[in-house]
Amino acid sequence: MEDAPKINIWLQSEPIDEQQLMTAQNASCGAFIHFFGKTRQECHNVHGELAGLYYTAHDELAAEALHEIATQIATTHNCQNVTICHRLGMVDVGESSVAVGVSSPHRTSALRATEEIMNLLKSKVPIWKEEHWASGKTWSEGTLIT
Repeated sequence: MEDAPKINIWLQSEPIDEQQLMTAQNASCGAFIHFFGKTRQECHNVHGELAGLYYTAHDELAAEALHEIATQIATTHNCQNVTICHRLGMVDVGESSVAVGVSSPHRTSALRATEEIMNLLKSKVPIWKEEHWASGKTWSEGTLIT
């Protein structure tokens, strides 16, 4: 009988330990994909420099949705390990907002799985972000907050 895939999901307010995620591998797999979505330096013509992103979530529903996505993707793409960690609170420029780790026997399935996880995460998980600009203004859900 084939072992069930190992699924690791969590939300945290501390910085993501990228080295910890990169050690989550499976010896029976030839492909290990580690994706880190980072807050990028950005300059807006009105607001100036981006100071960071502030993430909030419905914790219980977000964790449940992430687990469903990871399980679905692991089954669809024959992944042995799927890890998803999303940061909450303020994430400064250069820090990781999200980390995804996927182990699969082959690179094609691991690459596709990682892309699908990110697409589903952005469209289905109740996590919201506010842009915080150096000018002190924020942007959330299409509303400028002064």
